[in-house]
Amino acid sequence: AETADADQVTQDLLIGLAAELEKQSWMFQAENRT
Repeated sequence: AETADADQVTQDLLIGLAAELEKQSWMFQAENRT
């Protein structure tokens, strides 16, 4: 059960990190498009 909880936390962190990277990438592209 502990492993499953850890995996869930890790998955949440990875999803949050991926979303943050995607946002940063989008902002970077938007800035350089002008």
